[in-house]
Amino acid sequence: MSLVPENLTSLSASELIAEIARLLEVVRVQQQQIQAQQEMIERLEGQVKQQDERIKQLEDELRAQKKLKGKPKLKASQLNDAPAPEETDAEAGKRSRSGKRSKKPGFAIDREEMIQPQVIPAGARFNGYRTYDVQELELSRQNIRFQLAEYATLDGETVVGQLPEAYRGGHYGPTLVSYVLYQHY
Repeated sequence: MSLVPENLTSLSASELIAEIARLLEVVRVQQQQIQAQQEMIERLEGQVKQQDERIKQLEDELRAQKKLKGKPKLKASQLNDAPAPEETDAEAGKRSRSGKRSKKPGFAIDREEMIQPQVIPAGARFNGYRTYDVQELELSRQNIRFQLAEYATLDGETVVGQLPEAYRGGHYGPTLVSYVLYQHY
């Protein structure tokens, strides 16, 4: 059904007035529907906001119950920073509470790599190396095969060597199990 008649010029004045009244009623109904939908949208947005707040509250509560830590705050490495300036006489009498000292001098180097620039201009002379220390963690696997000795006794019984106590829980070693548990919790 068309909202507007195809040929408005053929309608009489009373028919045109009736058609305009009908169209005005259609517009009024549509405006009411739009208003109702806007109210529904506002109500649903309010519900979504309340649900988001409730979800956040429940996540915080769950994190507290599980005693989970929040996201760690990592600071930039201070390995290559210049050492602190020498203390003055007034400061020399005071000792810091923790008595901390730099750990870099006792820092063992396991691997050293010499890195050359990608492009060395002609005529450039070698000026030495700039030291940059990086700490890295390396995990390596260790598969252990236990050869359990078996002996047959004279009366037909079999005597077998026993696994060490720490390895009797299954096919995963105690270090791996503790690492996985630590990472999980």
